[in-house]
Amino acid sequence: MRIESQLQIVYWPVSKLTRYIRNPRKNDAVVDRIRASIREYGFVVPILAKADATVIDGDLRLKGAIKEGMAEVPVIVCDGWSEAQVKAFRIMVNRSAQELAETNKIHLLMKAPPTGRFATRSSRLLPYHDIRCPRLIEAGD
Repeated sequence: MRIESQLQIVYWPVSKLTRYIRNPRKNDAVVDRIRASIREYGFVVPILAKADATVIDGDLRLKGAIKEGMAEVPVIVCDGWSEAQVKAFRIMVNRSAQELAETNKIHLLMKAPPTGRFATRSSRLLPYHDIRCPRLIEAGD
């Protein structure tokens, strides 16, 4: 497959996109969190879809957009990918964050946003908004 030099982002109606029915992720419980993210930052990560409008990556973002009442979303059409490439990409993207990458917990804590009275609307969107480990954070890099 030839790697494109520039991505083409198009806007499709949410009603055109078809969710991948065999998506292994059960993420209905976090749709409200992605909705809050969309409200705070906008819809900044396009959905990847096949030319037939089947979602390759972005099911949760699509659910959030639908629940937010968005009429259309940004899409990158992965035209030219074989079914094997689509399947391999889905597996890779679903495994990479959880299994393939190692987490540096100190760096994660250093990125943890303020809590309590110093918390911002943005910081409350994150799953670790209530982490309180000042000694680790003060330890530095």
